[in-house]
Amino acid sequence: MPCPKCVNEYTRIHLEQWTHGGNCNGRLLIDSNAIVHCEKCGKTAPLSKMRITCDSHKHINASASRTEFASAVSIGCIGVIDNKIHWFKSILDHI
Repeated sequence: MPCPKCVNEYTRIHLEQWTHGGNCNGRLLIDSNAIVHCEKCGKTAPLSKMRITCDSHKHINASASRTEFASAVSIGCIGVIDNKIHWFKSILDHI
């Protein structure tokens, strides 16, 4: 999924692998209820409450709006094959 703030600003958009900040660096996954899970430490949080830092570091510890997250998720779900529409709609319903 790309940085929601970069998507909103129409800057250079590329898909990023999201990782948990601090000392964890675990890979982050988003479930269909828009809950983010860290594969390494197991912490969870609603996507809408996440603070983000993009790969370019243009946005550091930034908050994104629901609309920005929805736009980024729509770009990020490219390539998801099984239940793409159901998964996407479910995330939008929960953001």
